[in-house]
Amino acid sequence: MPKVSALILVALLLLTQPSHSAFENALQVAQPIETEEGIVISIVTVVKYLGDKPPGLLVPFTCEENCIVTESGRSENRNAAHILGIRTGVDPYHATKGGSLYGDTLKVFIDLREASGGKTPSGWSLDAVMEATLECVLYNAERTRTAYGPDGPFKAKHVKVDVLGADRFSALSKVYSFEALGELPRKSSFQY
Repeated sequence: MPKVSALILVALLLLTQPSHSAFENALQVAQPIETEEGIVISIVTVVKYLGDKPPGLLVPFTCEENCIVTESGRSENRNAAHILGIRTGVDPYHATKGGSLYGDTLKVFIDLREASGGKTPSGWSLDAVMEATLECVLYNAERTRTAYGPDGPFKAKHVKVDVLGADRFSALSKVYSFEALGELPRKSSFQY
C-alpha cells in the first residue's frame, strides 16, 4: 500500500505543476548606453528564463544593469537609465490575463520615483537620459507587442506610456500609435 500512496503523490505533484516550462532565452533589448560623446541606443543581450512571453516582455529590461566591455578591456555597467535609478515595466494585467491587451493598447511605464537627480559618470543629466530611455521603451514595446486572444495572436496598435514620479516629464505620458511612430528608434544618438 505505501507504494501506491507514493505513486499517487508523485502523480498529483506532476499534474499540479505549471503546464509550460521556463527555458533560458537570449533577449535583444534596446538600452540607453552612456559614452563620453553622448547617450546612444544600443542593443544588449539579456539572458533570462522565460515560460510565457507576454506583451511588452522586453520593456522591463530597458533599465536593467548591463556589462559592456570598454576600450580598457574592463566590463562596466553603461546603462545610463539604470545608473540614475530609472525603472521601466509593463502593466501586470498583460501577464496575468493570459497575454491580453487593453483593447488594442499595451500599457507600460517609466518610473522616476527613485531616480537620482544627479548625473551619470560622464556627466549626463536625467533630462538627457529620459529622452533616450523613452525611445528604448517604445522600441522594446514595439518588438514585443503581440498578444494572444481566443482567435490567435494579434498586435497592439498603440502603447500607453505613463511616466511616474516627475511632473516635468508629464508631456511624455500619452498614447503613442505604433503606425504613427514609424521606424523605431526615431533617434539613436543623444548629445547635450
